[in-house]
Amino acid sequence: MASARRRGERWTALYRDADGKQKSAGTFGTEEEATARAMVAELDARPRAETEVYASTKRGKPTLAGYGPTAIAGARLEATSRYSYRLLFGRHVAPALGSTPLADLTPADIRAFARKLESFRMASKTAHLVLCTLKLIVRTAVQDGLMEKDITVGVSVKQKGSKEKVIATPEQAKSIEAAFDPHYRLMVRTMFATGARFGEIIGIKAEDVCDRPGGGKVIKIRRTIAEYGGTVSVRPYGKTAGAMRDIPVSEDLASKIAAQGEANPDGYVFRNHRGECIRLWQLARDSAGVPGLVPHGARHSVASWLANTPGMQLVLVRDMLGHSSIAQTSAYIHAMIGDGDDPRLAALERIAA
Repeated sequence: MASARRRGERWTALYRDADGKQKSAGTFGTEEEATARAMVAELDARPRAETEVYASTKRGKPTLAGYGPTAIAGARLEATSRYSYRLLFGRHVAPALGSTPLADLTPADIRAFARKLESFRMASKTAHLVLCTLKLIVRTAVQDGLMEKDITVGVSVKQKGSKEKVIATPEQAKSIEAAFDPHYRLMVRTMFATGARFGEIIGIKAEDVCDRPGGGKVIKIRRTIAEYGGTVSVRPYGKTAGAMRDIPVSEDLASKIAAQGEANPDGYVFRNHRGECIRLWQLARDSAGVPGLVPHGARHSVASWLANTPGMQLVLVRDMLGHSSIAQTSAYIHAMIGDGDDPRLAALERIAA
């Protein structure tokens, strides 16, 4: 089973191949990163059949294992979410409750399952998604008349203490860019210049670099690319349809992005074949002395730089990130305190005087 093992200051991603032998999928800065990579590596090495060894019916009643894949297949989900739900169902839900008929499931079964998830060494977000998978199946079963009521209502998993968010300074961002292989440096520069999501970054084409009315250049965020299980999914919008937006960029960056995209037959500027960019990111950020900074941290960093700029309107930061509200943007904004005196201390001393 996919897992993570601590070795010094880093975590090793462990999985089992088709022969059952334990192998490493690399080392990572956090347990969550290592576990996620181990799950993907194990899925690639040991693809599961759609039909498991669980009975689809029991005493004439459909079981959770028999009905689950049907519920997930019929749900309105993005391709990447559907893949994740199927993976989590096969790894966690089916082994625990698969042989139980839907009509025989009780609220106590659901609560016990939630407590079991909390006891596993998995990230809180993963445990939450596993429970969401079960809830989706139960709600669909109620709609199909296979269950009388939704017995998952009110059940949740405890959120573990969140890790400290690592934010890069502009100087650290330049160090990460310099530590990258030259072929990928433009990608890193674009991440720290736009605050766009990683999937939106690798979805940029040369044609998305346009003139801005009134002068200047913008990158039009019009698609997102996601990789899952060796499959590439292209969505014709950002994370959501409302996330389509224009991001202002410098003339120099715009010309470099357009030139690199025009040199490729399909027009795409960047590549991330089977997670290559992510693996290179981890090496570069460690080399630059910013351990723990994930690619999404570049987005948090850009938001923080902008929000801490005197006179910056938060609505402009919101629009650049593609958020629907400033409240959502506020979760991306972190104080940027330098090596000098903390301004909060001086303010408190004035108040107390």
